[in-house]
Amino acid sequence: MSFSKEIFTGKQSITVPGVMDSQSTQSVWQGGFEAAYLNGYDVVKSQLGKTNEGLISPSEMSVVIRHVKENTTFPLIVDAQSGFGNQLTTYFVVQDFERSGADGVVINDQIFPSHTNDDEVDIIDFSDFVAKLKAAKDVFEDSTTVLFAELDGVQTYGVEGLAKRVAYLKKEAVADVILVGHLGKDQFDEIDSLAETQQIGAVFNEEYENYFVDNHFSPIFRTGVISKARMEAEQRIFQTEVEAN
Repeated sequence: MSFSKEIFTGKQSITVPGVMDSQSTQSVWQGGFEAAYLNGYDVVKSQLGKTNEGLISPSEMSVVIRHVKENTTFPLIVDAQSGFGNQLTTYFVVQDFERSGADGVVINDQIFPSHTNDDEVDIIDFSDFVAKLKAAKDVFEDSTTVLFAELDGVQTYGVEGLAKRVAYLKKEAVADVILVGHLGKDQFDEIDSLAETQQIGAVFNEEYENYFVDNHFSPIFRTGVISKARMEAEQRIFQTEVEAN
């Protein structure tokens, strides 16, 4: 099957690993996955050694996209974060990402700049989020480019508010796939029940690696896993070198 939204809306559970460069994307490709997720968390972690708290610009992300796509034809979904500004900014950022090689784009409902830490997440008005999604849809030049809407504000608008947003996005077909991010462990069961009936995906980082094992989310975007594995491998190698000398 060629890359399309149908990959993520079928009954089969799909996992999309987070990547930060060409090497990690090739590893995901060789692992037999459907796509890779080039996201701000992993890119900033690899380049700056920090979590992404507004530390990368859209032009810097575009450079990474082009480097990845120069070395592989593997489907690449790209984190556009909160659109890096308003609806107009979102329009031009998404246009640049797609022209650079993105096969799919994720936009979240945070206030710019987007944050990784749960305590720093602030949410825009839902009407503004919808406007950003529509701007992204309007600028797509390839009909097969997939738009992912990431709802990060369950800590703010609650599970009921999340359900209402999911229902609207599905009814109006504003996005192709809906994801939930920044969900807390205390809300997991309720949101998982929603995923069972509404088919929504989720974004999990390595912090929750051993917690969200059995669930009904699809697709599941796993950020931070390769970054963590790479760092641990480097530490083991360097420790071996130190002990040998």
